[in-house]
Amino acid sequence: MLAGLALAVVAKPSVGQQTAPDPAVWTVPEIGALPNDAHGRLVRRGRDLITATYALIGPLVANPAKRYAGNNLPCVSCHLQAATKMFGLPLFGLAGDYPRYNARSGTEITLVERLNACMTRSMNGRPLPANSPEMTAIVAYLQFLWSGVPPGRACPGSAPATRRNWTVPPIQGAASTSMPRAAPLTTTLTARAFPGSG
Repeated sequence: MLAGLALAVVAKPSVGQQTAPDPAVWTVPEIGALPNDAHGRLVRRGRDLITATYALIGPLVANPAKRYAGNNLPCVSCHLQAATKMFGLPLFGLAGDYPRYNARSGTEITLVERLNACMTRSMNGRPLPANSPEMTAIVAYLQFLWSGVPPGRACPGSAPATRRNWTVPPIQGAASTSMPRAAPLTTTLTARAFPGSG
């Protein structure tokens, strides 16, 4: 009986029993298929800015005016494989989600504002001007990555896609950044080490 059960588990389904392919396929557009025209070069420049941020707009670039990132990290430190890896904090399919609500600011923000939040917080730098060649290129790359995604479709493997249909209640003002005062560490350690003494 066990041999029959093991055979049933290992055996492949017959042709008539095969399951249908998953309709939610992760299909990133091929950047190599873009023509070598102005748009294609702009999209490639955006990808380069994502993959080699430190070399193009980092704190050590030759032109001080182009030093937007405050550290020597590339965007791909967080957004894996040029921001296209499933479950790797991708930016694939994201451009169509903006403008959208941002809990940190308590307001609706644009894609440019979100990118600049990343530049100032994660990259410890300064905002890219909205009409700068760098911002234009990054937005072009993200729009290119969005080009194969039907409007309103959730991309599997993308955390923001799982939040698309959330209803966020309005809040009064931005979130508070104040923290409650913590107990002194010595009191906490004493109380834990010697119950009843702190």
